Amino acid sequence: MKSNIIITLFSLIGLCFYEVATATNANRIRQRIDLIDSETKEPLVGASILYKIGEQTKGTLTDVRGIAYIEELPGEYQLTISYIGYISQTVSVMLDNKKSLTIQLNPDNKVLEEVIVTASESKGMTSSSKIDTQAMAHLQPSSFTDLLSLLPGGKAIDPQMGNVNLIRIREANKTSSFSDFSSLGTSFVVDDIPLSGDANLQTIGTGLQTNEKRDITSKGIDMRTLSTDNIESVEIIRGIPSVKYGDVSTGVVKIKRKSEASPLRFRFKADQYSKLFYMGKGIDMNDHSVLNLDLDYFDSKIDPRNSMENFKRITSSLRFTSRYALAQGLLKWNSSFDFSGTFDEEKKDPEVDLTKDRYKSSVRRLSLNNQLKFTTYYTQGLQSISFSPSLSAQFDKIKQTKEVFLNVPSAIPNSKEEGPHDAYYLPNHYVSQLEIDGKPLYGYIQLNSEWAADFKGVKQDISVGADYRYNKNKGKGSIYDTQRPPSPLMTTRPRAYKDIPASQVLSAYLEDNLSISLSEKHQLDIQAGVRAIALTGLNNQYDLQNKIHWDPRINLLGDILNLPLGKHQFNWKIGLGWGILTKLPTIAQLYPDKLYLDLPELNYYHNNSDYRRLILNTHIYDRENYHLKANRNAKWEIRTDISWGNYRLSATYFREKTTTGFRGINTYAIMDYRKYDTSGIDNSHITAKPNPADLPYTEEKEMTTIGSTGNGARLDKEGIEFQLSTPRFKTINTRVTLNGAWYKTSYNNSTPLWYDAQVIIDNKALPYLGYYDWNEKREYQELSTNLMLDTQIPSLGLTFSTTLQSTWLDKSLFYPRSGTPKSYVGIDGIVHPYTEESAQDPYLKQLELRENQTSRNRMKHESIINLKANKSFGKTVDIALFVNRILSYTPSYNINGAKVYRTLYPYFGMELNLKF
Repeated sequence: MKSNIIITLFSLIGLCFYEVATATNANRIRQRIDLIDSETKEPLVGASILYKIGEQTKGTLTDVRGIAYIEELPGEYQLTISYIGYISQTVSVMLDNKKSLTIQLNPDNKVLEEVIVTASESKGMTSSSKIDTQAMAHLQPSSFTDLLSLLPGGKAIDPQMGNVNLIRIREANKTSSFSDFSSLGTSFVVDDIPLSGDANLQTIGTGLQTNEKRDITSKGIDMRTLSTDNIESVEIIRGIPSVKYGDVSTGVVKIKRKSEASPLRFRFKADQYSKLFYMGKGIDMNDHSVLNLDLDYFDSKIDPRNSMENFKRITSSLRFTSRYALAQGLLKWNSSFDFSGTFDEEKKDPEVDLTKDRYKSSVRRLSLNNQLKFTTYYTQGLQSISFSPSLSAQFDKIKQTKEVFLNVPSAIPNSKEEGPHDAYYLPNHYVSQLEIDGKPLYGYIQLNSEWAADFKGVKQDISVGADYRYNKNKGKGSIYDTQRPPSPLMTTRPRAYKDIPASQVLSAYLEDNLSISLSEKHQLDIQAGVRAIALTGLNNQYDLQNKIHWDPRINLLGDILNLPLGKHQFNWKIGLGWGILTKLPTIAQLYPDKLYLDLPELNYYHNNSDYRRLILNTHIYDRENYHLKANRNAKWEIRTDISWGNYRLSATYFREKTTTGFRGINTYAIMDYRKYDTSGIDNSHITAKPNPADLPYTEEKEMTTIGSTGNGARLDKEGIEFQLSTPRFKTINTRVTLNGAWYKTSYNNSTPLWYDAQVIIDNKALPYLGYYDWNEKREYQELSTNLMLDTQIPSLGLTFSTTLQSTWLDKSLFYPRSGTPKSYVGIDGIVHPYTEESAQDPYLKQLELRENQTSRNRMKHESIINLKANKSFGKTVDIALFVNRILSYTPSYNINGAKVYRTLYPYFGMELNLKF
């Protein structure tokens, strides 16, 4: 089967190249036109190009890549090019060669005064939101997390800098840890280079809450670490992304940083929680080179009343962009060197808490990115080829001081050898010093080529490429005095991260973007491609070793109506999309720590330490899951886009289904050990430590569960997203934007779990484990809208917006969970089905746990009003302020018979911007 797919894939590639080689036209010249923004160099999608042949007016539109084609007889033509927000141009074009023509449109300053201060829905092939610098400036963000409030149905929330900030795309419950694999499957791509956290291993693993809320291991990218001040634009792809994007299961966040000459800019921001300082400048080196430099410092108090816990971030970047015009095409070189550092710290106030507990986490990241792109002048054949290498290194450190108090004598858990051994007691009080040293290393290489062809009137833009990812952690791992562990219940041992194998991901893709002209006013765009992705370099025991995952994806976008209606053109488009997305496991999921379980065989504690004797039997278990699979998500959507003049309505209905999400699974183990009887020892006359050879014993067995990472999580998403925008009404200088989303999200567990009922009978643990088919199904629904009125007064340099943020529906449903096991296992290791007869057994019936009943919760409608304002003083000074929840309506509601009262307080801040 695989061989047939491979043959088919390469046959398609061969066909594409054949089309490129054979596409000719004897009489006509086919002129390619690339239309871009003169400042940002971004392609302009949907721009109009009109020209006359005699008395007949003909025209075309640029496609999703800002490209249009004119195919006419050789000669000179006058092209009139227009695009909303830009100054129209009329250019003369001579159709007598096959070189492409790049035309730059200048932004219309009058139109630019009417900036869009929220996200706009893309007109491209799939559903996505675009956020530009004007929208970010009006929002006044502190980190990337704030930008998510601009998405359909997004909410403005207070900063949560004491916890990792994970992205949740198209989910009703954005705080559930059940779907951490969803945030892991979201790819952040900065200047065409993906960020990765797959080699992050910074976890303590002792149940310490301080670390858990800041633990990013196998969860994706922490948005607190991303500054927004050097960003030119952001596109958040919620639908089906191009196959150019891989190792992704949820969505893609495309970040384009500033790369043009710009004035020296300073930004100072302060709010109730934090302070931010930024400076940056774009230097025009010569006619073809620009150097961008910026620095950002952010200091946040988790609670303004508590100076003992804070989060700090410092980022700096040096970016170089150069363009060279060569005989055969244009060469563009982008290079960047970036540094970012984040610092989490929490300590106790000595006047309130006398313990010495302290926690500090730091992450320092250095990255060097390059991209060489050569664009040809040809209208057909090879259009461009790019090579993008990247290397980044992190220096992660966790330092924890923990004061430990013990109520009962406890053993030192430090044995790395299996079997019985002498052990020692921990002191009743000690201070543990823990350091976790991580050095993640990430390498990335991508080779991409773009081709163009015209086969029987079908315009094609073909992308062929491959990429390679290398993830490795070269750190020392956990470092602590094994005689003074962070917890007496440690079930792991120090392990050097550098001894853990690297993960290597190899991918290749092929994509064809077809534009089919159905008539002069109707066009059908098709984006179809397939991506092959595989993990390489694994042990052959892993099912994932060299297993190829095929990700087919397709998007359709077509004109249904395109006709003049009154004073404006009416356009109605419908789009369809379907695709498979794959996210491969991280290093932590592939190579978890071994499990160490210490069973006491002889435990004799005497007041005289010389007579104490402790013998432990250590059992060691490997927790690798060799049958671990990739997380795969199947998603489809249907969307519509209707525009009439500057009125526009976009709406999308989508469904997504994941059945192999990463989650904890387990199996059982039976441990053999001896139990020595010390009751016969005369404590008052003992003269030496007890000798186990002189003591009676019994052979005992104990049961336990061993956890690992598996594919037992299921996630189903369904929803509707929409956005309606109007032109600016001149009488009040106000534009109206209404967006919203209805999300229905279901979490489920498709893998049964072994569970210890923790029942004691006759001073002995119940000698059975139950196997429970706990689906743990829970369902969340949410309907939220944002009604924004943004007003601009150009004569005063003032822009302000008022947003009514409403939650109309917020409910959850927890399905009942059966407490009856489907099977059980005893000390003999034999698995038996749990039957009605089992329920009559006095021991086995203890496995029947309390059943969870159906639980329904529903919050009442709530609305809040947020205010933002920007004021310019000439071209040098800008000030801005915001007040979230300046007014709120939050009625009380009942939950499980109890009345819940809600009180919301305003959150406010302001900033100063200087430009020189």
